[in-house]
Amino acid sequence: MYQFEEIISPKSPFNFDIMLEVTQMFYPTQDSFRKINGSLVYGYNLDDQLVIISLKPLEEENSLLRLRFLSEKELTQEQIKLLKTAVYRRFSLDMDLDIFYNLMANDPVMEPVLSYLNGYHPVSFSSLEETVLWALISQRTPMPLARKQKHSVMELASHHLHIKDLDFIGFPSLQQLVAISHEDWMTTIGIEKKVTYIQSFIQAMCQRQTDFFSDDYDHQYRFLKDCYGIGDWTAEFAIVRSGANFSKVPWSEKANRDTFTKYYGPTASRENLEAHYGNYAGLWIHYLRIYDYLTRIH
Repeated sequence: MYQFEEIISPKSPFNFDIMLEVTQMFYPTQDSFRKINGSLVYGYNLDDQLVIISLKPLEEENSLLRLRFLSEKELTQEQIKLLKTAVYRRFSLDMDLDIFYNLMANDPVMEPVLSYLNGYHPVSFSSLEETVLWALISQRTPMPLARKQKHSVMELASHHLHIKDLDFIGFPSLQQLVAISHEDWMTTIGIEKKVTYIQSFIQAMCQRQTDFFSDDYDHQYRFLKDCYGIGDWTAEFAIVRSGANFSKVPWSEKANRDTFTKYYGPTASRENLEAHYGNYAGLWIHYLRIYDYLTRIH
């Protein structure tokens, strides 16, 4: 087995315990993660093999993380760079929270949220493809069934790695998704319209010439809306939950509207608060959603 290890330093403040808790409670992906000896562990697909990714805070300095990659074949420097980028994106490790925290400190409603979630860096899906697939299959489908279907896609197309009686898989790479036949998609998802939407999106991704995450919010939104079958909710959800682009609030999601009203009241102005938070408006509502959920389950 090949192993790569590096000590990394997320942007301060950083709270590993909250990140770990969010990975365990976010229903669409919680079955993808394992907690092993204090480490957060999951599988990630490269085109040619599965890589086990492990993150663990240092005992002597818990603001630093020990990042490990474990694989059957040796990783190239290009692959290591790709994997590190994927890790930083998934856990928003380079997100600067200082300006956002100053804005929250001047919002009485968010003061307890800031205290409770101090150091939380948003957690995303593993990729844009996973995010869009989840958004499409989970609409008008019971959540347990949708998660079972997503897991079936992973079982179907992912590389597998068996270590110490544990079998690891990850969400398929774009090339692995391309290789799934229409018949297998139908067997797994069962609804022709959704399969058509998924395959149209995969085709659009294959035709992209630039990295999706290098685009600003508006360009990301237009690309997704141009994909057959993707509507406002799916596009907004995918932008926020695939790469932590929080520059706008996805008000098309009812849970965001309900949570806003719960904490600010029915007469509060969304526009005024969005203006207060500016490019952090989406992060503001995300923090409020996470706070609402965690304080209800504790």
